[in-house]
Amino acid sequence: MAEGDAQQVRERTAKELSMIFAEKVTLVAPDKIRHASIDPRTFTPKLNGRTVRQLARSAGLVNIAGSAVHLTFLEAARTLDGVLLPAAQWLDASLDGLEAGDEGAQLADRTLKVLAATAAGDAQILISTAHDLPVIPGNVTTDHDSHHPVIPHARTATDDAL
Repeated sequence: MAEGDAQQVRERTAKELSMIFAEKVTLVAPDKIRHASIDPRTFTPKLNGRTVRQLARSAGLVNIAGSAVHLTFLEAARTLDGVLLPAAQWLDASLDGLEAGDEGAQLADRTLKVLAATAAGDAQILISTAHDLPVIPGNVTTDHDSHHPVIPHARTATDDAL
């Protein structure tokens, strides 16, 4: 592939990823996001024309962008030709830093709904969070702490016999 062709593929891929990213992130925070894109040079997210580094003062927006970009890559793995990404994502502390009170609860609720909708079908999303998660039909929620360190539905009869 010639260098010019590679640049066109890169730009086209970034544009396709940007469309998915914008859809995911605006569903979570429609009142906070005016523009969302994936940078074609770095393949990192931008919200309202700002990089994640420039958003660092807003932990909530950083986590919303991080969650949305993971969901973008998950969706791209399933829908975009030539994109080789895993059909699983692990989101660590993705609800941390969201605002307190009713607005924070709305952001968390919308984030979880977008996560559930994206995970439907052949994808898997693991969420590590200290927050209580709502019951979403079809999803499996497992609590872990020092008293429950193992995923119970992942244990086999052999494990129980040990």
